[in-house]
Parts: sequence; structure tokens; C-alpha cells
Amino acid sequence: MSVTDAIQRLLGDESVQGWDRGFCESIQEQIKRGRSLTEKQAKAFEKVARRHSKEAKQERAEWVANFDDEKQERLKLIAGYYRRIKTYFVDVALSVEQDENFVPTQKQYHAMCENKFADKVWQNYKTPAKFNVSDLVTIRKVSRLETGIRGKVCIVLDNTPNRFEYFKGGRPYDVFVIEGGRKLQLHERDIMRKRK
Repeated sequence: MSVTDAIQRLLGDESVQGWDRGFCESIQEQIKRGRSLTEKQAKAFEKVARRHSKEAKQERAEWVANFDDEKQERLKLIAGYYRRIKTYFVDVALSVEQDENFVPTQKQYHAMCENKFADKVWQNYKTPAKFNVSDLVTIRKVSRLETGIRGKVCIVLDNTPNRFEYFKGGRPYDVFVIEGGRKLQLHERDIMRKRK
């Protein structure tokens, strides 16, 4: 099959959208004007064609069909993490937030949900909470916390808020500082059980 025919076949496929479609339209116009593809364009087109091959479509269909509850749970948790830090994977995380049935590509899922930071967020999420609701805890005297709250006694209000972090002790807690009557959001590493 010639490059022209291959481009036409891809443009006739309604599933080819976004950047891939725009690229195919662009190189189709270039060929119509009598100009050949550069080596870089030819390699890019090969990648686009592979992404939309029958085999690739079958692989995607199987990925979607096998996207189970645990993957969905992990996707939502990690998407929340990236939406909060607003640095990487913002587009995918936004898609997850806006569409509860969204399934990323296998490549997107692997990159976003199975990197070393995501693994640590997931581990914090899956590790049982050290403190229960209504437990008395003391805020640790560490420099990362503001001076006025260090050493204060608190009551745990919630140990399940969805703000898990990648660092050790990254499970979130909502606590109520008894002295001063203030509600705070802290992490497990910031608190310890109150000594009797």
C-alpha cells in the first residue's frame, strides 16, 4: 500500500482523531503539492499507522474490556493526586475527574499510575490507618509544621480523606486541635498517639 493510500485509509477511519488526524491531513496536503515526506515525518507516520492498525485496535479493546475495579480505583486515586499537585498528567487526570467511565490507554495508565510516586501513593492508601476516628493524637514537634501547632493535642475527625501523598506516612487525617478549636489537615507522619 502506498503512503497516499495509507493516509487516505487512516483519514477514512473515524476513530483517528486529535493530533493523529491533523498530522495525516497535513502530510496529505504536502504530498498533493508534490513534496515528499521528510525522514522524520515518515517515521512519525509509521507510528501513527501502527497506533491505528487492526492489531493495536484489538489490543486497546482487550485493555478496556479487562480494565477491572482495582485498576479503576487506582486510576481515580492517582488522578486525584496529580490534579492536586498540578504538574504532570493533568489532561488524563482531568479526563478521569470529568468522566467516571474514562479508561486511559495502557501507555497512559502505566506512565501515570505505575511510576515510583504513584506506587508510594497507592501503598499509603492500601496501608491501614494507624489512628482511628476519635483517637487522641499529638502533633509532632517538627520544623515543617507551623510553630503554634507543634505539640498540641488533637482529636482525629477523619482518617479517609482523599489527599494521599507519596512520602512515608502520607496517609491524610482531618484533626481538631483541642486548644484553640482549630480544624487541620495533616498526614500520618505529622502526628503520634497521645501519651497517657
